[in-house]
Order: sequence, then structure tokens, then C-alpha cells
Amino acid sequence: MLHAHNCHSPNAVFSLHIDGHPDAGDPDDWSKTPLYRMPRNEHELKLMMQQNDIFIQIAAGTGLINRFIWVWPKFDVGGWFHKKNESYVSMKLEVGFMYQDEGIRPALELCYCLQSDYFQIKHPCNIAKVNRRMLEGIEPFPIDRGSCLDMTLGGIVELVSTDKAIELAKSGSWIKASDSVILDIDEDFYGCEAVSAPLYDAGMNEDDIKGLSFYVGKILCTDNAKDEMKADRYFQKLLKAVQETLKRCHSGRLGEETCESNHAFTEAVLALMPDMTTTKDIMCLPKESTLFMLVNLVARLSRCSDTQLQHIASIGVCMYESQRSTTFNRNNGMILCAGYNGPMSDKVLYHSTNEQEIAISSRSLKEMLTQAFIPQVVTVCRSVRDGYTPRRSFH
Repeated sequence: MLHAHNCHSPNAVFSLHIDGHPDAGDPDDWSKTPLYRMPRNEHELKLMMQQNDIFIQIAAGTGLINRFIWVWPKFDVGGWFHKKNESYVSMKLEVGFMYQDEGIRPALELCYCLQSDYFQIKHPCNIAKVNRRMLEGIEPFPIDRGSCLDMTLGGIVELVSTDKAIELAKSGSWIKASDSVILDIDEDFYGCEAVSAPLYDAGMNEDDIKGLSFYVGKILCTDNAKDEMKADRYFQKLLKAVQETLKRCHSGRLGEETCESNHAFTEAVLALMPDMTTTKDIMCLPKESTLFMLVNLVARLSRCSDTQLQHIASIGVCMYESQRSTTFNRNNGMILCAGYNGPMSDKVLYHSTNEQEIAISSRSLKEMLTQAFIPQVVTVCRSVRDGYTPRRSFH
């Protein structure tokens, strides 16, 4: 993991990150971001928002922060980032650049050296390879310390358990009243589930989910939260219309010809829907093209069981990523809001929660934060779009 921080910035602050995940992802492309300096305009600021879990590295690369504290939740005991369950671990990082021969021309790469008094590091210096997403998950590339040049970025990374963070906060020496703190709270600190799990439990598979998302994305296109909610309401009405039409078919109230023809069935469904002229602002294509895609979507939905349709309704549709992300494009359309990882994924540690546990976590959070320091900035992330915060509890 790379957390690059500029120790020399006169305005340096540190990040107190309370989250079920470290959000330590590597940026797709460091060349798009302002390194060693703060962003100078809105364009540069937008280029820093490449993906959902990389904001810490990019903010650190500008020199904004020189200390990163991840407070991990109680349910993450034995998690991948602290398998030995140490309640507190800190690491010192130095980050620089090096050129690697790629054949045609040397490629500029980030490199880093890491040291810690808390555990032994087999290969302290490595090429980060952060600008190649296809290398995500591959082991680091060990290098000699002398190969990493211009190591003027650096800082401290701390991994702290919830209980230890409470103890340290009470000491008054861990975070001082004079410190400049960015407090970042992600609601999956309370629990983490795969929102798509009920779909799999109901007999659907990845192809089924992707197929529905494909047609949703050809029909519904939005670029703001208000229209996103409007599109979801439209989708919910479509699901109810499909369910009602299926009931009418099963009861014999609709003729066999209507129920066996995809086009006729879709017309029966749309007869229960608002006129499409009232929803054209959330549609991707002209009416005729949208109708063509609706026939395919309705046909897929009509093959779902009533239980599957109910779970699809509970998940709904959403934009595939925040409209503030660098790569966002309205024309990519919306998706079934089934989250980033399925229930069988080994990339995320899942934990279901309940009201009692939520209350305990809230008390721990309050105890941790009722201290002398006052954050300069507070952010709260719901983690609903990525499907991690338990959907039945996020409200």
C-alpha cells in the first residue's frame, strides 16, 4: 500500500479515517494529478477524483497530509491488513520516482521505501506500479534504495483498532488540540455486506445481474442525484407493472397472444406506466430506441420469479459511479445498484450487523471523538452505491 505524504508542506494536516476499509487504492494515472503541490483550479481538482477509494493517496501526493490514521472496526479482527491483530501499528514511508526501461522509452514510476518498528519488512523498497490497474494484486517489485530518486514525499501511516483509538484519543498526546485534522467517516465502519447477496440467494447469477444492468444502462441516463432518484422511481414503477402484468397473465385476464409475445407483453406493461414523454429527461435515447431496449429489459424481468423481482426492487438502480468522478459519462447509463463485489468475493471482509451492534459502534465513535481536537473538515460517506453498507440498516 502506498500513502505518500509531504512532510515539508507548511500547511500539512492529517487524515483520521474511520472506515471498514483503508481506502488505500492506487490511482489509475498519477500523471493526471498534481504531485508535490495543491491543485490550482477546478479542472485539477476533478482529475484527482478518479475512483472511489483512491482519494487518500492522491490528496497525500499533493502534500496536503503527512499522516494517515486508519481506525478499523471491531468486526475486522483478523482482517487482511492486520492479521496478527496488533491494536496499533505505524509505518514510516518515503516516496519518490524512478525510470524503468519499457523498451521504447523509459517509463516514470512511483517507488517507495517502508520501515516500521512493529514488524519485519522483507522488501522495504519497491516499485509502486500504481499507474497500471491491470497489475492490481500483483506482488510489489523489490528494488534497491538507491534506485528510488527524489524521495521528498514521506509520512506516517497508522493502523489502529477502535478500542486502541479510544484509549489513545483520551491520552491527549496522540491527537493534540492544535492539530489540523480531516475527519473521514465511512458508514461501512458499522458493517459490510454484499448488497447483491439476496439476488444470488434467489437463484440469479452474475450474468443475470450484468444483463439487467446492460439494458438499464441503455434506457436510463442521468448525471445528478435528483434525476438518479427520479430514474429509480421509474424503475420501481416498471417492476410493479411487470409483476402486475405477470399476475394478469397467470390469472388468464390477459390473452395468451399478449402474454407470449415480448412486444405485446411490453405494451401491456407500459400501459400501466407514466407516459414516456414525462420521463424523457432521464432516458438515454430517442423514444423509438428506448422502446426497443425496454422490450429486452421487460422480457428479462418477466422471466424472474416474484421473489427475485422483490429483491431487484430492494436494490434499485443508480449511477455506476459518482458524477464527480474523472471518468463519469452520462451516456454510460445507470446500472442495477448491486455494488462492486459479489457475496463470494475475497476482496472485502463482510460482516452483518444489527441495531444493538450499531448502537455499540456509535458509542465507540462518540467516545473516540469527544476529545480536545476539533476537525477542520468532516466528511461522511454512506457507501450505499458501492453496496457495502447493509442496505436494510443504512437509514
